[in-house]
Amino acid sequence: MSDLLSAASLILAVVGILYGLWYPEIQKVLEKEVPKHVEDRGFIHREISSTLLSRSLPLAFLAILISLIFLPDTIKYLLEILTQIGTGGISKFISDYNAVSTAFCAVEFLTISIGIHTLILSGKLIRMRFRR
Repeated sequence: MSDLLSAASLILAVVGILYGLWYPEIQKVLEKEVPKHVEDRGFIHREISSTLLSRSLPLAFLAILISLIFLPDTIKYLLEILTQIGTGGISKFISDYNAVSTAFCAVEFLTISIGIHTLILSGKLIRMRFRR
């Protein structure tokens, strides 16, 4: 179990670093105004497309892929927790508490959150790129 937590944490660290590096660039592009006239949109469209294809979508894909890889284990640990609570109540859960599995689930939820947020940002970039 600790190997699983180590692997998930290391991958989350990589995703977190990329997110920290690329988020300001993505946000900077989202704050720009798209010119009214089609003829003036070339530069901003290239910048949006570049940010979308080289930052936002790869990061979203990576975070979601990693989340899907670890999702079965996360579900297994969450079901174990629910079973403990269902059969023995909170006292059973507390007496059998496993910090490693709880930390693993927290890492998984953080990775899922980054993936969802980056997908939302990607959607905003796509709408911005194809706005008329």
